[in-house]
Amino acid sequence: MSGYGNHPARRRLLVRGAYALTMDPALCEVADCDVLVVDGPISAVGRGLVDASAEEIDGRGTIALPGFVDTHWHVWGTLLRGVIGDGPEHGWFPWKARLGGHFSPQDTGRSVRATPRR
Repeated sequence: MSGYGNHPARRRLLVRGAYALTMDPALCEVADCDVLVVDGPISAVGRGLVDASAEEIDGRGTIALPGFVDTHWHVWGTLLRGVIGDGPEHGWFPWKARLGGHFSPQDTGRSVRATPRR
């Protein structure tokens, strides 16, 4: 384990053979594509990537799409739920934007762990 709390150590992952929808205008869509992820962010996209230290994942028959994670619940803001109301009449967005900048990584981690599981 590394980082803070009980978060697992980051690692190197190499997704092999996925259909990649990239944000790079030069690449756009790439069939049979490899995606290298290093410590969280995408490090490389292309065919035939090599990284002997990466854990390989079979991506055949899948779509790789950067940033496509279910973050709709905005779990980092759970700790603010009892402090401010919802909607424009209660100032949820302005207050969340104002207070969120004061969150530390530890605050964000605590908020995520405090979020009810669905």
